[in-house]
Amino acid sequence: MEAFAPPSASPSHYSPEAIGFLVGAGALALVLIIMWVYIASQGGPSQMLRSFRRRREAKRKARDMEMAERDANTTGVLAQEQAERDQEEDQKAARQEALDLLNSLMANNNLVGSKLPKRPEAVDFDEEEKENKRLKQHRGERD
Repeated sequence: MEAFAPPSASPSHYSPEAIGFLVGAGALALVLIIMWVYIASQGGPSQMLRSFRRRREAKRKARDMEMAERDANTTGVLAQEQAERDQEEDQKAARQEALDLLNSLMANNNLVGSKLPKRPEAVDFDEEEKENKRLKQHRGERD
C-alpha cells in the first residue's frame, strides 16, 4: 500500500521544530526586507530621522503659535474689558457733569423756556395790622 501513497505523504527528513524555525526565520527576513525597501524609498534612515524631527518641530511650533494666540486673545479680552471699564467711567463722569450743570442752571433759573418764579404779592401793612388787632381781640375774649 505504501507504494500507492503520494510522495508528500512520506515522512519528512526535518523535524517539526526545524520547519517552524525556518518558517519564522523566513517571515522575519520578509519583514526586514519590507522595512529595508520602505526606508530606502524614504531616502534612507538619516532622512527618515530628519523627517520625524521636522514633524516634531512643526507640531511644537504649531502648539507654541496656538498658545501665543490664546495669550493674545486673553490679553485682547482683558484690554477690551479695561477699555470698556474706562469708557463706562468716562460716561459716568460725563453724566455727573451734565447733571451738575443742569442743577446749576435750574438753581440759577437760566434754562431755555423756563418761567420766572412768581413774585410775592404786595403786602398791605395796614390791612395786616387790622387783622392782627382783630385776632388779639378775639383771643382776649376767650381768656
